[in-house]
Amino acid sequence: MHRTSFAVLLTAAISACGGSDPISDCRKVSDAVCNRLFECEPAGSQQLFGSVANCTTISSDRACTPEGTACPTGYSSNSGNWERCIEDYRHASCGDIANGIPPASCGTVCTR
Repeated sequence: MHRTSFAVLLTAAISACGGSDPISDCRKVSDAVCNRLFECEPAGSQQLFGSVANCTTISSDRACTPEGTACPTGYSSNSGNWERCIEDYRHASCGDIANGIPPASCGTVCTR
């Protein structure tokens, strides 16, 4: 697992965040991504992060900020789409995880 792939994957997953508690939603995405990373690439993930918890903390600290979780102007968070994104990450293929391809549902967490 390359750091670049992980960064792209996490950024894509979180870039359109929002919600009643966007920081919490963002952390749930980070947790789902990190869990899947460790399932798909255990040795590489452990080498990069040490543990799932450390991966989640590092990724959340970088991405789960008010600025990083705000929906664009004219858009608002869709709670159902948030949950779908999180669930889809939990079941993402290892190929998509390795190539930094987020689930399509994650591109719809902010809607008009």
